Amino acid sequence: EVALPVGEYQFVAWAGARDSYDITSLIPGTSTITDLKLQLKREESLIIDKELETLWYGEIIGVNFTGTEHQTETINLIRDTKIVRFGFQSYTGTWTLDMNDYDYEIIESNGYLGHDNSLLDDDVLSFQPYFMEQKNPSAAAVELNTMRLMEDRPARFVVTEKATGKKVFDINLTDFLILTSMEGNKMKPQEYLDREDEYKIIFFFSDSTAWNAVQININGWTWYIQNEED
Repeated sequence: EVALPVGEYQFVAWAGARDSYDITSLIPGTSTITDLKLQLKREESLIIDKELETLWYGEIIGVNFTGTEHQTETINLIRDTKIVRFGFQSYTGTWTLDMNDYDYEIIESNGYLGHDNSLLDDDVLSFQPYFMEQKNPSAAAVELNTMRLMEDRPARFVVTEKATGKKVFDINLTDFLILTSMEGNKMKPQEYLDREDEYKIIFFFSDSTAWNAVQININGWTWYIQNEED
């Protein structure tokens, strides 16, 4: 509950902004709404490898407070933190993986948000797993966080072989996630990315020596990939 003078107001809320986030301090009578910003805390390495507290954002514009009665307003929220769980599995039983031989990361500069939830200029962040599981020699899973995803920005998921530094798997994650927005709903891509807060993606591999996926499952939707011969 907030006591306010009569007037028109804009309300902005970041719910859940605890230890993982910094919000700018505003100066009464001096600061404007555009001075309000939130930044994901990061180390000098720019690696984010811990599970983030869930962060929600919402705003309402043009709230007219007359002062004649108690007034309640509702702010609808979207979730800015995303959970992405990747599974790697053999399609035929011949593909194997020692998950500790590789580094896994989502690469995006999406840790600095403006008052309108837009992405501001930021460091390129490396979101790395806070959970890893080797189920068997032919199946493994990692779980990572990232922040708000935008349809016009390529958040990349990269797997790098530790011994050689070679990127064995490098995809535009945003494009893959938008595929599911085209299946079974009428939401526009950005609305889908804002509404969905958890993704489960399983890649199936057949070649015993390569990271060439032949099947992808995203939140229950399945795509089959046919590699064309030159």
